Amino acid sequence: MRTELEKKLRKEFKFYKGYYGKGLPFECGDGWYDLLYDLSKGIQKLIDEGKESPNFTVYQVKEKYGTLRFYTGGYSTTELEDLIDKAEERSAETCEQCGKPGKLLIEKGWHSTVCETCCQEQLIRSQELWKSIKGIKTPNEDKEAKNG
Repeated sequence: MRTELEKKLRKEFKFYKGYYGKGLPFECGDGWYDLLYDLSKGIQKLIDEGKESPNFTVYQVKEKYGTLRFYTGGYSTTELEDLIDKAEERSAETCEQCGKPGKLLIEKGWHSTVCETCCQEQLIRSQELWKSIKGIKTPNEDKEAKNG
């Protein structure tokens, strides 16, 4: 996530302390910013209502297997767990790159949630990467050589 978006979240929501209070990187794409903002508002509401500890801390926010992972410290309430579960479920339907509706895709062992446009851009970038590596053929070229 871009630094300016991370800063916005950390400034408004003080529970993004990370390990040892040093802050945390948001290890996901910009497309999940709104999802994280909505989740953060829900958490802050629980804290303000006294339903969650004022010392509540988030230690890690990241993408894993194509969906959001949100790790907190200590005991959490059922209401908090429900908020986090809903956000994680929503991430499987939200493009991690741009925030548009997306689908969870698995390509060659890599999981990602992307919209159609971002998926095409991702494919183009990986094809360009294959071509830029000297001595390595693209997967299609390799198949053609074996079949040819």
